[in-house]
Amino acid sequence: MEKYIKKKQHIGYIVREESVLSGENYKNGLVEIKAEGEKVSKGENVFRYYSNNEDSLKEEIAKLDIEIR
Repeated sequence: MEKYIKKKQHIGYIVREESVLSGENYKNGLVEIKAEGEKVSKGENVFRYYSNNEDSLKEEIAKLDIEIR
C-alpha cells in the first residue's frame, strides 16, 4: 500500500467561457427559460424569442381549452 504525503499547497483557478445575454427587462424579444444560477448543459437554450402577439395567442389557446372541456 502506497502512502501519499501532502508536501505543498497550491491554489487553483477554474476558468469558464460564458456569454452575457443583455436586455432591459428582456424587452429585446427574449424570454427567460432557465432561472438565474440554474445549471445548464452546453448548447442548452436559456432564452427563447418572444412573439409580438404571444399574449393574444395564449388567450386564444385558453379559450379553446375551455371549449374542448
